[in-house]
Amino acid sequence: MILVASAFFGLIAPALDPLFPSATLAELVRMSGCPNPAAASAGYREPSLVFLLGTQTQFVTASAAADFLHTGGCRFAFVDTRQESDFLQRARAIGLRYAWGRK
Repeated sequence: MILVASAFFGLIAPALDPLFPSATLAELVRMSGCPNPAAASAGYREPSLVFLLGTQTQFVTASAAADFLHTGGCRFAFVDTRQESDFLQRARAIGLRYAWGRK
């Protein structure tokens, strides 16, 4: 049983991460150390994201995600790659400075 558990948690469970992106995104927010983080998602509308990050999580357009970040504070915006160009265009237009990460 110990070998089965070790194999599952060591080999199989990490391979399942791509199937549950909401859990990965929520973990990134938790790892940030922000006391009251706010999150918005553009293009990724999975309800589980709200369950994991809280009801204050917003589902927005890519342009609105840039505006959301621009208001300051400890904020995270998750932008689907299909909406990346709209986000980047709006971010440039409003002079948004941000840290970019890919998962």
